[in-house]
Amino acid sequence: MPLTPADCPLTTPEIVGLYNRLDAVAARAEKELPRLWAALAAPDTNPEALPPVPVRIGSLESVLRRLRYRVGFLGRSQVGKSTTFNNVLGVKKEDSPSKEGRGEPTTSAVTRLFRVAPGSPPICRLWFMNRLQYQQRRNDLCRTNGLPEVPIDAAKDHRSLAQENDSLLGQVESLAAAAVASADLTIKHRRRYFARLLKSFNKFGERLVKPEAVQAPGEYARRADYANHPDGDAVSEYLLLREVEIGFPTDKIDDKLEMIDLPGLGSQNVEDDSLTLAYLPTLDGGLLFQSTEQVASIEVIRLLGEFRREFRSDLTNRVWMVITRFDGLGQTTLYGDEASPATVFDSLDRTLRDGGLPHNQVLFVGNEFYKTFLAAQATSPGPLPAERVCDLLKLRLTPDGAIDLPSALERYPVLRDAYNRVVENGGVPWVREVIAKTLYAAVQKKVQEDARREIREVATILQNRVVAGREQSAMNIDQITAAAQWEAAVQAAADQIEEKRVTEELARGLGKTLRGLFNTLCGPAMRASLDALVQRHTDQFAPLLRTRGMVEVKAEVWPKIVQKVVGILEDLGQKGLTPLNLPGTGSPADTLRKALEKDTVTEWLGPVFDSIVTVPLFGPEKRRQPADPGFAPNLSIDEYRKIMTGKLDAVIGEVAHTIAGRLRERLEDLQRQLGWLGNVGANDAPGDTATYDDLIRELEGIINDAR
Repeated sequence: MPLTPADCPLTTPEIVGLYNRLDAVAARAEKELPRLWAALAAPDTNPEALPPVPVRIGSLESVLRRLRYRVGFLGRSQVGKSTTFNNVLGVKKEDSPSKEGRGEPTTSAVTRLFRVAPGSPPICRLWFMNRLQYQQRRNDLCRTNGLPEVPIDAAKDHRSLAQENDSLLGQVESLAAAAVASADLTIKHRRRYFARLLKSFNKFGERLVKPEAVQAPGEYARRADYANHPDGDAVSEYLLLREVEIGFPTDKIDDKLEMIDLPGLGSQNVEDDSLTLAYLPTLDGGLLFQSTEQVASIEVIRLLGEFRREFRSDLTNRVWMVITRFDGLGQTTLYGDEASPATVFDSLDRTLRDGGLPHNQVLFVGNEFYKTFLAAQATSPGPLPAERVCDLLKLRLTPDGAIDLPSALERYPVLRDAYNRVVENGGVPWVREVIAKTLYAAVQKKVQEDARREIREVATILQNRVVAGREQSAMNIDQITAAAQWEAAVQAAADQIEEKRVTEELARGLGKTLRGLFNTLCGPAMRASLDALVQRHTDQFAPLLRTRGMVEVKAEVWPKIVQKVVGILEDLGQKGLTPLNLPGTGSPADTLRKALEKDTVTEWLGPVFDSIVTVPLFGPEKRRQPADPGFAPNLSIDEYRKIMTGKLDAVIGEVAHTIAGRLRERLEDLQRQLGWLGNVGANDAPGDTATYDDLIRELEGIINDAR
């Protein structure tokens, strides 16, 4: 049955209509061209390949039918994640859906929280691991404990898995016994947990771990028992949980948002890293939690990289960093001193630059200050007195009794705005507003854009396959053989392009151009004051370098790469291959050229060059004194030149990497098309081409309307 807008509350009627058209074409292809459809449905032997078309259509339907957008709350235990969320919901600790950490080693099930109507009773549902997920979790633990992994097979039954557990259990208990004398509590906990998991499966798995996930009702009052598993030796069915789903009565979050509590990366339980990474592809947005005690976290940099990969380099308003415990800092951390000049703001700036996250996607929180502020509102509405604020936040007072904000914030005006919200009320209301408005709007927009793109991509693959089927139906055996030979030639061309590092070679020329432009621009500027240099960087240098880079790639680098790559394929074609003309495009080399020339280079390289402008630059490594004329940027001229040179090198490297990825995609498209033409058993041969022509026409309409 076709989907209706009522089935798909997160998307538009137009997107629902596009999906229905695509699904109808697929159904017709399956019925009228069964051999072609069977070839499309066959899994690719390349493990990195995208799923087959029928699988992608089914996944697209599941995405469109979703009831809520998914936003991850990611962060280690004890960073204030649960406290912040409970404050956002405006609930007391004892009533909160998210229990605050207890400071002891735990392993976690994922908690998914959504809104139910205020006044309704809370809902609690338990989802247990299916057999495949259990085997994946077991292998995660094998890796972290130095044991060989067990082959994964979704067809294994409970008895087979239990026998494997018995074999593993002896090895794990030997490790656990050896760890008794160790001072490393994390190792002890990990090995005890592994043994408990194996025993828990053997006792409860036959009932709870099935090929499909088992759902069971839970008691809301026991939510902490389900979600957190303290260290110990006792077996428990709750160790087999995958998710705890909680419906909480509140009006503080939208009913189309679902908050997913994940452990993040770098927790004391390495297996939790695998759990977090497994969930990232299902998220539409994320809040990354850190405390002021560890803002320079390599795990957060890694998470930002993972999100960037999932979100196609665009994190705009979909991913935010939340820094907690701004009410627990000392004055040295806030203001710096002669011995330790770097402040928490300087450390945060470096983390943001390393992770490529804009300053305006950072939220500061002081949860205890927020609670104090709320308590004061009951008797004396309005801002807290300056003396009280300074006492609570360890800030200094000016001689006239005003709050003296840390001078480091002069260098980071956007961070100053975020800190002012802590001073005003602890920052929690701003977190609530960002989730409700800014993040929600960004997620909504991107989810709908992603749906359109997926419809367009699947329709394009299906159209190419139908075109190949139509053409092959009119080909003789010699032409089919030639297509198979050309398929192998395209693979050989791809290997040569990689071996010769074609993209890196041409990107080096772009790097030389941009560095030359930078040095020309900066010559006169280097004689100016640092204040003037900061202004010129923002207003002139960075935008000009970005624009020049885009122009050079479009006008010089990309055409040369196209010429080089097509030339490699042409050379291979002259070595004894039978000439072959593809429908509407000519020879395989001409087909590749036309596909590459149609590529919108500026669209997929734009975010790379944008980083020259958007990634913050001025992050001091050492502080000058306020009396120093160059105090504002707190960066020497030599340091500026060094940082910018490094930034340009990083951009050039990413340009080469991105172009190489696009070339691989185009070569794989051509190879796939030739493979279809060269597979004599994969196409149908109706008496005329009317079926093919109708499907091609319908798919062309879908592709155009989905742009």
